[in-house]
Amino acid sequence: MRPIGLIASDSSENEARVILNQTEEKRVKVEDLVLVDNRNEGKILAVLRRGRGTNENLKPGGYNPGVAYARVGGSPSTVKETYDFTLSVIGEIKEAIQQNRRILAPGSPVYLFEDIENPMLYLAGTKHKHSIGYYVSHPSWPVPVDESFIPYHIGVFASTGGGKSFLARFQIIPLFLNAGFDVLVLDWKGRDYAPYYPEENVISISEIALDPETVVSYLCEKMGNFGYTGLQARGTLTQALEDFIYSEGWRGLDVKEFRRVLYKSMISSLNPKGLTSGRPFEDQQRFERSYKRLNDSDIQTILGTLTSEDILRLVRTRRLIILDMKKTGKDEKLSAFLTFARYLMDLMQMDVDLNLALVIDEGRSTAPLTQRAYRRRLPI
Repeated sequence: MRPIGLIASDSSENEARVILNQTEEKRVKVEDLVLVDNRNEGKILAVLRRGRGTNENLKPGGYNPGVAYARVGGSPSTVKETYDFTLSVIGEIKEAIQQNRRILAPGSPVYLFEDIENPMLYLAGTKHKHSIGYYVSHPSWPVPVDESFIPYHIGVFASTGGGKSFLARFQIIPLFLNAGFDVLVLDWKGRDYAPYYPEENVISISEIALDPETVVSYLCEKMGNFGYTGLQARGTLTQALEDFIYSEGWRGLDVKEFRRVLYKSMISSLNPKGLTSGRPFEDQQRFERSYKRLNDSDIQTILGTLTSEDILRLVRTRRLIILDMKKTGKDEKLSAFLTFARYLMDLMQMDVDLNLALVIDEGRSTAPLTQRAYRRRLPI
């Protein structure tokens, strides 16, 4: 470590200013890490924040020879020139970093950590074996992570192109894997993760078997809720659709056969006597109009065969699975998300230790609903 200055007066236990030794102002920078050998006992780890340069001969608002030289383009004296930085205390160095409770004594020497030394070791102590990234401008200083906080929620926020997915791919996902967690990534656009991993670690959203509740909700939306605006009014048609979907007899069919079976089942349920007037006939007509809105691509989305149990089994086996959600619309993606989320919620409510990290790319896109609406669709 290199000595760079002394603690100035008016110091506290949390903050102080360090007066730099001559010429150190050309080498020391904001965010450099330093060690204070506190004359009040203890060695203190700190970071340099705002810097300041002072020259008694160049004080604005007054007139002196230095100001006169400056006004005519001359070079004033530097005899009364000093440089200092605000120093923010991180903590006292013991077996691990602890809160500093002593005032930093004025005159205490300050030392700069150079690249061959690694102050991150003081942060980690002997307990923390995992790290993420490195300290600014020092690739040899990996930043330690407290393992007890890894199971907490992690949010990555930045503007478009700010490197959110890059950070997740190269730092956060490896951190989860190294810490022993299995990882499932929901790649909303299908271009931020899926192209960068082996095919055996990638599955398509079209391969997923959605749960019956999600399928009913999805088909209702695609068919315009049968022309109704309220849930109660569409009850007869929705009940007929639920009876068909919950029967599970359509699983494994192709698009053409699904269309045929769905139509036959709905007409049989809504108008079993083949009436040409009255409520049953009106329900049949309403269904037929809505049925025409259903595209083959809409149907293909719900014909996957991989169950939530299958997906979790794949994650357990391969440690990392990317769910490629491209080539589908927002409703399809949200339906797949809700299906898997319900399954995980059920497991957690049974106190199953999932040991799973769920990485949700474009998180705002998976939360288009209000909290109240989500509570209707998920048992949160």
